[in-house]
Amino acid sequence: MFTLELCRWDDNEADLRAVRTMVFIEEQAIPEHEEWDEMDAVSVHLIARLDGRAVGTGRLLPDGRIGRMAVLKEARRTGLGSAILQRLMAAASSAGHAESVLNAQVAVMPFYAAHGFQPEGEVFDECDIPHQRMRAQLQTAKAFVPHLTVAAVIEQEGRYLLVEELVHGRPVLNQPAGHVEAHETLVDAVVREVLEETGYRFVPEAILGLYEWPRPDGETYLRVAFRGRVIGTPRAELDPDILRTLWLDAAAIASAGAATPSRLRSGLVLQCLADYEAGRSLPLDTLRTWRGRT
Repeated sequence: MFTLELCRWDDNEADLRAVRTMVFIEEQAIPEHEEWDEMDAVSVHLIARLDGRAVGTGRLLPDGRIGRMAVLKEARRTGLGSAILQRLMAAASSAGHAESVLNAQVAVMPFYAAHGFQPEGEVFDECDIPHQRMRAQLQTAKAFVPHLTVAAVIEQEGRYLLVEELVHGRPVLNQPAGHVEAHETLVDAVVREVLEETGYRFVPEAILGLYEWPRPDGETYLRVAFRGRVIGTPRAELDPDILRTLWLDAAAIASAGAATPSRLRSGLVLQCLADYEAGRSLPLDTLRTWRGRT
């Protein structure tokens, strides 16, 4: 089985030299002084191994150019060349490049064309081998940024405080919850959300749990749920999307979740409820807010 590894020249120089020597210097008769240059030291290299032995390579220059792609005879026509090129293109995209350029030997232009590279300019000789400059647009790498939210599980005499809110025009039930705003601590965020959605002043007493929710639409939500109590008389003004507040027992909440379609905003409502009734909690001082300069 092939393995692919991105590396630096200093880490795998011997193996990288061995593959390129066999393909370019011995097989294609490229002079050694043409093969080695100062760009090796500043490029990202990819090394492909078969059962631990180096059989393929390629490099990504700082400006996004791809070059020095080589595969030993024994590993050709296996799809390895495509795997190397695709990994280098992905690395270029991750480095912020919108496109990549390479100088393809004319004999293998169809290989690069199959991966989105288009010829530009005239054919030229490089080391007495006809080459064609080719360019491809790269897919922009999307940074992974989870949605950070907070929620409060609040119980009084066996009933739990929920809000009924509109989501895509449909009324659903949820614990008081919402996104953390910039420059806001998690505790400050949950106190604010409970006040805005229910009118109550919330006093966090413990952390209920951390809930990672990778959704089918590709978005990931991280919910930090708190246990606590409310104090005082609720104010009348609530967020515009909140229809009303309710105090429901566990059976009523479970029944809402069993309805078709579910009356709950997500399965996290029941999961947080189950964890609360199971007595799960972490002390509030588990959270640390670092305000250092670096």
